[in-house]
Amino acid sequence: MKHELSAMSLIARPTLIIFAVILLLMSICQYFIFSSELNEAIADYDFNVKNFTDADIARGYLTPASKPFEEVVDQSGIKYVLAGAFVLICILFAANGGGIGSGRIDYTLRRLPISEERIHIMWAVYFTLCFMILLAWQAATLLIFMGVYASSPLGFIFHGQSLFLATWRCELLHNVMPVGNLLVLARNIILCASLGITASCFSYRLRRGTKFPLSFPLLMSFGMTTFLGEYSWVELPIIGICFSLVTLFFAVSNARGDRYDG
Repeated sequence: MKHELSAMSLIARPTLIIFAVILLLMSICQYFIFSSELNEAIADYDFNVKNFTDADIARGYLTPASKPFEEVVDQSGIKYVLAGAFVLICILFAANGGGIGSGRIDYTLRRLPISEERIHIMWAVYFTLCFMILLAWQAATLLIFMGVYASSPLGFIFHGQSLFLATWRCELLHNVMPVGNLLVLARNIILCASLGITASCFSYRLRRGTKFPLSFPLLMSFGMTTFLGEYSWVELPIIGICFSLVTLFFAVSNARGDRYDG
């Protein structure tokens, strides 16, 4: 167990701080663009308040028009910042695991009395946990933004359950943290695990100097569009599960083939 912990610390050490910095910068960038969009929405609401008349009440409007939370999130472009952070993390893991740059730790790992297969699994576990942390971090950031929105002049209608319903309508939050949908939750777990394992296979093949593997870049592109919800066909959980498993199968098969060929 001591050797496994040493190997895991060696695996995480070159990327863990950079990974944390990417998460922090992602949240900071998202906060600024969310605040900008929220300020515009508040300005529009103030304009509607000043021009709210009895004629509006006669037409059925009880309060001046205001932009809901999910619309502020969608129009602010927060999801594109998430996409950029996701791509940076994928590149970071692929480069470090593949031994690119000065931080080559594979030489040190080979000196430990641990089989290559177990080290390969440790890479996959570490990458998988990081992808799950990314989604959890994004979900927590959105909940904080919900609190910021609720404390603004636009949050006057919120109380108890209405605040929960406003959060529930946020599409990006459902993509990264599905609540009440076990199939979408299974898709996210399988997708994160497949990303972690294919990233490990990708870096393994780079370390062996084989031809450029395509499984991880393909799954990275699919995962990005899935979490962003850009295309309706990738929102179907069963498609995400099947694509993840198929890509994972080819990635593992090619990595095992390289091992036996070597």
